[in-house]
Amino acid sequence: MEQWTVSPVDMIRHLSVWVGVCVFAPAITASVQPRLDRGTPLIRNFDNEAGDVGQQNWGLAQGKRGILYIANQSGLLTYDGDQFRLIEIPNWMTVRSVTVDKTGTVYVGDNGEFGYLASDETGNLVYVSLSDQLDEKDKVFKDVWRTYATSSGVYFFTFSKIFRFFENQLSFIPVTGKTCAMPVGDDLYVFHFAGGISRLVNGRLQRLPDTDQFSTKETGFVSILPYQKDQLLLATARKISWSMPRATCGLPLLRVSPM
Repeated sequence: MEQWTVSPVDMIRHLSVWVGVCVFAPAITASVQPRLDRGTPLIRNFDNEAGDVGQQNWGLAQGKRGILYIANQSGLLTYDGDQFRLIEIPNWMTVRSVTVDKTGTVYVGDNGEFGYLASDETGNLVYVSLSDQLDEKDKVFKDVWRTYATSSGVYFFTFSKIFRFFENQLSFIPVTGKTCAMPVGDDLYVFHFAGGISRLVNGRLQRLPDTDQFSTKETGFVSILPYQKDQLLLATARKISWSMPRATCGLPLLRVSPM
């Protein structure tokens, strides 16, 4: 009976072939299969990783080191890509707004309170109140719904009051009636619910001409957005919009085709 023998060289050659098939076959198979997730945004959902915090988030800002600051129902959340941390706010108030200025300082708007974050002696971020510096008569306000950092200071907006923090000085900007602020680049515009639009210039409200027609009663809520070149787009809840020059912020107002 003839005996079949295999030389050591042939054994190594055959073994190398089988190892190659085992290693590269899964990769080849995966490459020819359709990518079902192609074109799908990379979204990661967080269940209870943040711990026992509120269900609602009202604002989001990112610091210079990439850390996220989240205005949460239970306070201010931070996320460094690995862990969440809750920063205590006086009376565990709901944080309504958050922003970061060009120096990396984080500013926070709460319910009847606003301030910023600073490092304590151990290097941890803690909340420092700015609204404590106000006179007693100016401390009567509710939620700080918007907080914006600009080159002319940090602004804190409630529906009925505006506060400005600039060069370590806190000031109060009086307004009449309810308002809402909207940023366009480094500029801030204020929509007056009763009628009219203003622009904030160095801590002062400058009323824009021919804008009294815009009110919650006549046009519904107005959004102010950047438009073509140096134009602003004024979009209303009635599906009618206007544009106006951004440089002059005045006439003429041009009606844009219905949205």
